[in-house]
Amino acid sequence: MANTKIIQEDLDLSTRNLLKQISDSKGETTTLPERLSLMETSIKDLKTASGLSNELSNKINMLGEYGNFSEVFGYDTYGNVIKQTVTGDMNFTIDYIYADAVNGTLNYSEKKFVNQDNKSVIIKKIYTYNATTGNITGIATTTTVATA
Repeated sequence: MANTKIIQEDLDLSTRNLLKQISDSKGETTTLPERLSLMETSIKDLKTASGLSNELSNKINMLGEYGNFSEVFGYDTYGNVIKQTVTGDMNFTIDYIYADAVNGTLNYSEKKFVNQDNKSVIIKKIYTYNATTGNITGIATTTTVATA
């Protein structure tokens, strides 16, 4: 049986491009099992990246500045915010406790919510001030996680 050789230049442009893509995709491997192994590794890497993306998305949501939600504020008689309630795509409250309500000197705040693992989370921030100016000089933050 006689073989007929087809010259690449005789093929239409789309067929030539397809052959070039196939040739370029071979890379350094020479066998199909080697290529499939590399593809499997790439798929695992994509799954890992997807998991990290989901984890990052959850952390962004926990910051409280992502999604659709409403905020309601409660005030004391001096005009200080004493409670913030957030409902919607995320739900949490923040209670504000004042060392000196008359002067608006905040002692600490507590943000409370239930995380994606159904555990109660309390983020407490304790404020320190410059005795002369009254400006905030530091915030110590502690996070407590417990079963809801």
